[in-house]
Amino acid sequence: MSSFPGKKFIRVVAIAAVSFFLSNPLLAAQSSSYDAYTRLVENPKQEETLAEKALALPAWPLDLLRGGMDKTFYWFDRYHVSDKLQWVYERLTDHGLYLNLLNANNFSASGFGADLDVVKLFRQKGNYPYLRFKNGVGWSRGELFRVYSELGLDKTEATGPYGSFYFNFEDRPSENFFGIGPDSSRGDSHNFKSKTTALEMRLGYSLSLHTDLKASFAYKTVDIDDGEDGGKGRMDRNVPGAGGGDMLIGGLEFVHDTRDFPADPHQGGVERFKISYHEGVDGYDFGYFKYRAEAARYHEVFSERQVIGGRIVAEHNAELNHQAIPFFDMARLGGYGVDPSLGDTHRGFQQNRFFGESLLLATLEYRYTVWQHRDLSLDAVLFWDEGQVFNEFSDFQFKDFRGSAGGGFRFKILRQAILSFEVARSSEGTQLYARSKTPF
Repeated sequence: MSSFPGKKFIRVVAIAAVSFFLSNPLLAAQSSSYDAYTRLVENPKQEETLAEKALALPAWPLDLLRGGMDKTFYWFDRYHVSDKLQWVYERLTDHGLYLNLLNANNFSASGFGADLDVVKLFRQKGNYPYLRFKNGVGWSRGELFRVYSELGLDKTEATGPYGSFYFNFEDRPSENFFGIGPDSSRGDSHNFKSKTTALEMRLGYSLSLHTDLKASFAYKTVDIDDGEDGGKGRMDRNVPGAGGGDMLIGGLEFVHDTRDFPADPHQGGVERFKISYHEGVDGYDFGYFKYRAEAARYHEVFSERQVIGGRIVAEHNAELNHQAIPFFDMARLGGYGVDPSLGDTHRGFQQNRFFGESLLLATLEYRYTVWQHRDLSLDAVLFWDEGQVFNEFSDFQFKDFRGSAGGGFRFKILRQAILSFEVARSSEGTQLYARSKTPF
């Protein structure tokens, strides 16, 4: 870590700024004018003030970039590329097929995934509007094979119950483990492979359009073995959970979601709090509570083209009666943590670079629409991630925060991210990402 004397102060101020951004009652009041799907308030266009022009300064280089891409956009229009892409996307989604791009850091492993809505596929949504039957598969070369299936009922009204049964299997032939705690070294990495099978019952009740209570009951089994990368050392068998384990899990979650567009929010926010109990079975001495809180908020900066998004995540695993917390279920930071990743987004670091019993993560993003044509758009993104893992609360220190910054582009159809290409720089190097989802 740098010895620059102002670095600690900068991080304190930055995290405080994210916290203020998330809790600002003015922003919360503005977000209440939007429901979960449809914008209800249109702000009349007004002449820009000096403050508005100052806040738009970060967009100027992007406008210049847009000018250099005019020929590309003209080609899109001349040959109706936008219309054709949108037509293909709509035909696929109408039949319940959603494609995903999976990518590990620096394109070391790339792959694809697909989610299939069986009810849509067989044109039965009109006959069974509340039936949920979804399946999915994901594959990333040398990194992941995943299949899942979900069967249940969606809520019948704006409020009311819903639930499903969920099955998930993941085979990860090559994962890295760098140790536990904020001071782990990349030079001490170990390679392991894991197979995870989970059966879960999910129940929920919508108290209102924006508020849900959820419960889950699951059985999970994890097999851990030496990884396929023979050039890295074997994991120390004294690490908790190094031999895998079987667990029963019960959890409760509260969700409050006021985002105007869930996949591409411009206003509103989402708050989640979850508590779950994990108990080892079949001789595995695991026993702990997992507490997780997350808050994100989005705000347009004087126009629909500019959006600032902020997010804070906190997680703590508390052991019971001196039982163990397996490393594979600890808090993780590093990489572009979108499902089916196991960790939280901390771009600029290797996937799941940091393991710990607890984590704190803050993220700020500035999103600017460079180009838009009908239901297609291209956003430029600037971001900053700051986070750390630790064990007990007494271990928390500001000097252990790790920061990263970067930018990229996100191509969207019908407010759904189809391709996100980003680059991030941290103290451990530069990482590139290509995904079909946004981190939050």
